[in-house]
Amino acid sequence: MQHPLVELRPVTPDNWRACAAVTPETGQLTFVAPVSYYLTLCHYGGTWQPLALYAEEQVIGFAMWGVDDEDGSHWIGGLVVDRAQQGRGLGRSAVAELVRFLAAQPGCRQIALSYQADNHRARSIYAAAGFRETGEVSDGELVARLDVARSDPARPASPQQERPGDTLGMDAALMRRLGRRVVDLVVDHVEQRAAGPAMRTGTAADLQAALGGPVPEEPGDPDEALTTLAEVALSAMQHGDHPRYFARIPSPASYAAILGEWLATGHNAIATSWAGGSGPATVELVAIEWLRQLLGMPAGTQGVLLSGGSLANLTAFAAARATHGPGVAYLSDQAHASLTRDLATLGFPPEHVRVLPSDEDFRLPVRSLAAAVAEDRSAGRQPLLVVTSAGTTNTGAVDPLPDIADLCEREGLWFHVDGAYGAPAALCAAGRPLLAGMDRADSLVVDPHKWLFQPYDLGCLLVRRPGALEAAFAIDPEYLRDVRATHGEVDFRDRSLELTRRARAMKLWLTFRIHGAGQVRDAVARGISLAEAAEAMLRADPRWDVVTPAQLGIVTFTLQGSDATDHVARAAALAASGHAAVTSTTLRGGSVLRLCTINPTTTEADLRTTLAALAD
Repeated sequence: MQHPLVELRPVTPDNWRACAAVTPETGQLTFVAPVSYYLTLCHYGGTWQPLALYAEEQVIGFAMWGVDDEDGSHWIGGLVVDRAQQGRGLGRSAVAELVRFLAAQPGCRQIALSYQADNHRARSIYAAAGFRETGEVSDGELVARLDVARSDPARPASPQQERPGDTLGMDAALMRRLGRRVVDLVVDHVEQRAAGPAMRTGTAADLQAALGGPVPEEPGDPDEALTTLAEVALSAMQHGDHPRYFARIPSPASYAAILGEWLATGHNAIATSWAGGSGPATVELVAIEWLRQLLGMPAGTQGVLLSGGSLANLTAFAAARATHGPGVAYLSDQAHASLTRDLATLGFPPEHVRVLPSDEDFRLPVRSLAAAVAEDRSAGRQPLLVVTSAGTTNTGAVDPLPDIADLCEREGLWFHVDGAYGAPAALCAAGRPLLAGMDRADSLVVDPHKWLFQPYDLGCLLVRRPGALEAAFAIDPEYLRDVRATHGEVDFRDRSLELTRRARAMKLWLTFRIHGAGQVRDAVARGISLAEAAEAMLRADPRWDVVTPAQLGIVTFTLQGSDATDHVARAAALAASGHAAVTSTTLRGGSVLRLCTINPTTTEADLRTTLAALAD
């Protein structure tokens, strides 16, 4: 919307009555005096000079200005826009015009004003104009000041000096102040999260009332907006970084990773083409190579960072089909639910998606898999892809990867490993033997936003066959040819469906550079040992029965005498209390409760109090 221009004119015998008639909204009467008082002050006080505010050739407001004899600052006072003229952007326009007017006055180096702390509308308008609060208080009001840039008269200011840094004109001082506040809000959350709820779900009506409403037309109070987001929106969610969040798969993000995310976002970093983002692309290549080494994949493995396991698995399936052509995919009934959706999205017909019953240990049985492959070949169907799990979501089970790798090699099948949550266990001695054979995968998915302590979102796909991703996804439109890699560099836009790609690797790179792989490895190992400790507690308490033992940080169990309804109710009551969050699930038709303990800040006391609350 184009706001009407405000013009400053002297107060004269012809317009003073119109100025005196200017009346603010009722709710603003506590913040400003009647204009008649301001006119009297200007006439008899000897400090203030009156100005009539005009728009479209009529008086719409009033303001006054003066000079502080002590420091020479030029002050704005008594700014009032008539209530009939509000909502049109005239206040903001008036402030901008007053700043231009005062900045042109001889000797003006700084413009100042004051307002009451709870005058949020004025506060936000002045902040948007570049005024910063100094901590001073004058007659009970907060003082804000704006430095007036002066260029050397012998050298005109450059366009860069005149151009605001922020796209929408936020002053640098305000950017820094708000940025520090955001840091404080996040660090407070990190430091105090154990004392808060592990999960809280708001009601749609309450959240809409607090966060919704019509589109804001005028600037708002940035502090109030930040407070609303932090206290309303960000409190009504699962806190996957809470030490007693044991539901589904937690996301215990590290602060180093958060810093990397902020830095990349602050620079609006993009990792699409080499020419357009060679620095971020190099960071991604380095991060992928580090993951390759840590997870034991062979040299020459290529990869791409994505939003998470769902898109990473889909990308792998597309690469498999682009390499071998269409065919049948095989997976177990314990595979993640997103995997069959990925296959359907890619157009695999239902008869080409074979979901096989898992064995007594909830793993994909090799004998049943071999029989299904032979059956499909006999029926004239082409087997293509075996999807295995390196840590199922329900129980943490790992499919017999070495035997399945052998079968895939004999049958010429693409061997895929979904290690979205479990693959990082390969970093530590306790987990590495459980994942033997993972290094033989044609494609491997891992979600660093789970067990590698990254904030959402960050998934990774590793593919051992160079060029397979480009064969499936490369594009070369004429409007991108000037940023096409030409000397062996990587255009990450050619490795997945994503063209516009943010620089997800920054946070992972920074985590390893700050903490080192050793510290990450120890944190992963702690998650495994915590699940083993939880299993020991469950076995020592006669009220509980362990259903599946601790595997890759997950243990499942049941309360004697309980059924699915009771388990769900207990999990819901625990979540509602805020103390902890756990998952109920179903195994072989029976209801179980489940803990996932991959947060290294969890203590054994957290486990005990959670189990006690569930049992009571």
